[in-house]
Amino acid sequence: MRLTLIAVVAAASILGAPIAAHGQAQNDASAPGQARATSFVAMPSGVPLAVRPLDNSDANLRLKAKIAAGLGTRHYQVNDGEAPLVLNFETEVQQLGRRGQGPTLGEVTSRTGQGSTSGDATSPRAHDSQVRMNLWSTTQDSLLLGRQSDGSIRASLRYVLTVTLDEPRGGRRLWQGEATYDGAPADDLATFGAMVPILLDQLGRTVRQYEFRLE
Repeated sequence: MRLTLIAVVAAASILGAPIAAHGQAQNDASAPGQARATSFVAMPSGVPLAVRPLDNSDANLRLKAKIAAGLGTRHYQVNDGEAPLVLNFETEVQQLGRRGQGPTLGEVTSRTGQGSTSGDATSPRAHDSQVRMNLWSTTQDSLLLGRQSDGSIRASLRYVLTVTLDEPRGGRRLWQGEATYDGAPADDLATFGAMVPILLDQLGRTVRQYEFRLE
């Protein structure tokens, strides 16, 4: 809720330079998750797979079990040891910085009119300027309550899950998928676990980038 004080200023300027108006940036309406997949070589059917994390951390070993279970429900044969095909995966958590909202005390708009001509003299172009100032607001900067926003950096995280299907003996990469998700700090394992089905559903296929939202 805010109360706006409007002041209309009529001014005449010889130079006729307009007062700059600052527009408000539009928020990105897309979902915080993105996924994409690329198939390089057709995936053979009925060939056993092994799941291997590139980093054997405790969290990744638990995620490995979830990936293996997801492959099993999709009727892939999963071996605990060696296999002709290996599903490698890597997890990464990136810290992002988002700067807080800047000053919002008000805005100024200006409209320039044409001057009038009389004989050899031309009058200056007139400017109608409108100043909107926040007199009182609990959500924006205002004259009475002062600053409500600052320029601080607010941290958020980006979760990145990369999965590749490789053929070790032939040295070929058959498929690669990647999913990212931006959000506030949360349970890393739970977030990556929720991203696993998104990539497993695309295994062996090429899928253009699309957005998703975790429930």
